[in-house]
Amino acid sequence: MICEAISIKAYSFAFKPIQTKTGAVILRPMLSVVLEYNGKEFPTEMLLDSGADYSIIRYDVAETGLNIPIDTLEECKMPLKGITDDPQKNVECEVTLHFDWKHIKVSKKIPVRIMKDPKKQPSLNLLGRDPFFYDFRVDFRMGYTKDMSLGKFIIYPEEKKRDPKKFKRPKTLKID
Repeated sequence: MICEAISIKAYSFAFKPIQTKTGAVILRPMLSVVLEYNGKEFPTEMLLDSGADYSIIRYDVAETGLNIPIDTLEECKMPLKGITDDPQKNVECEVTLHFDWKHIKVSKKIPVRIMKDPKKQPSLNLLGRDPFFYDFRVDFRMGYTKDMSLGKFIIYPEEKKRDPKKFKRPKTLKID
């Protein structure tokens, strides 16, 4: 996972300004990464999204940037649903995620979802909880300035110190 034998406690990144379609500028926790699939690399940005169950890359990044054969991949049984609650057919494949922090190089294989309809895509690539947030703890820090829109995020390599057998799955909450 971590390519260097150096013990790192945390990686710190400033929020990045994103210009919306309306021209407004908002700050988001964006991680500059290089995605790799079958030896092809593509530099891009991914939004760290603690509310996303899965990592999602845009159709154009998958098809053009990484040459992923989207039409040949098996469709996922569970459609993706975001805040619009509009189910989207999707496929999954594994890519290698690379990012740098100063001189430290981090590499991690992660599954990513790709929505099959090129016209219904998220506005940004998403780095979701499964599995990134299992291997890295992410803290969003917003209170360093009087400007509440400013912030940074910290990524810590997760140290597994507790016995996972002690944790139980919570009772399922049914939603209508």
